[in-house]
Amino acid sequence: MSPFRLQKTMQSQSATSTAKPVDIGKLYLQSNDSVIKPENLKFFRETRKDLPADELRARFQQDGYVLVKGLLPRETVLSVRKQYFELFSGTGLCKAGYEADGIFGGGKLDDFPTLDMVGRDPNYSRKKNSKLRSAYSKLLVDTSHDLPDYQAMCRHPDLVRFIERLTGWREPLLLKRTQMRPDVPGAEATGVHFDKLHFRGGDPSFITGWIPIGDIQLPGGGLIYLEDSLSLARDIEDRWQRAAVAMGLSDEERINGNNASMMDVPFCAKDMAEFGEKHSRKWLVGNFEAGDILLHDAFMVHASATNKDPTGRIRLSTDIRYCNPDKQIDERWMKMLRLPESWFDGVESEVKPGGQEGNDMETGE
Repeated sequence: MSPFRLQKTMQSQSATSTAKPVDIGKLYLQSNDSVIKPENLKFFRETRKDLPADELRARFQQDGYVLVKGLLPRETVLSVRKQYFELFSGTGLCKAGYEADGIFGGGKLDDFPTLDMVGRDPNYSRKKNSKLRSAYSKLLVDTSHDLPDYQAMCRHPDLVRFIERLTGWREPLLLKRTQMRPDVPGAEATGVHFDKLHFRGGDPSFITGWIPIGDIQLPGGGLIYLEDSLSLARDIEDRWQRAAVAMGLSDEERINGNNASMMDVPFCAKDMAEFGEKHSRKWLVGNFEAGDILLHDAFMVHASATNKDPTGRIRLSTDIRYCNPDKQIDERWMKMLRLPESWFDGVESEVKPGGQEGNDMETGE
């Protein structure tokens, strides 16, 4: 059966999980042109949301992450997913009649750029079929992040209370710049990186939250972590900082060294299989359900797998960051994600921007 020919009974994700057990011994995980062998894969360790605070903090410090099952209400997350894809009605992103479940419409991948692709190429909307691409890009970057239910989900009381227990911070601060990502089957996956690369203007104590907005099974291209990679990333960053000093870079040049204008996409590597083997570490993988959240350290090395979902389901997720309000914050991240209007000069579009304009864009997860 074609990946996009589905029975109507599969139209929407149910109130119960659709995740199925996967034999990791037979899984070859793909990311762009890289394939990770089964022997180099390992499942995430799952964490209960009611784990005592001292055990929770010890686990996060040791592993660099916690995968918390069912922290957010499932119905809340699925409602955001439905609203998101309804917003893109008419763009061809979803198959007609399957917007509630986010089934890909099967068009050309170039017409549905990822955040990384838009961030790399200021002239993307001036290329072939620019009317569609400019409309899509504005929905992708601007309008979608203003959805009230999405903003409420990122600030959900259950999530905030958990962050407080995990960190002990007084009123954790959510950075305004969040990044929602609809990765269609076969789209370019995100390369190997760690988040401190993007946050050199602030204290590294911030915590990234990756929220799957809908169920994501292993073939669907979820987030993956390099096991025991905190010390590796710190060493990479330390070597870069020493090199920056040796080159005589100013503070501004050092902060923007891998992230000029908040638009570049700094990776440690694009081939995650080679990177893992080079550093003798396995990649952590898992099935995700609506309501789960992955929280990780600024130095946790991670990437994404290519979405190979056999039913054509779009992998929708978002990246959010919480910070200690008593520490230095990278102020670049206190602006909403927006595309500068200059990117669309002379390009007709049927879609208007979703809010304030003019802040440069940055992509990362």
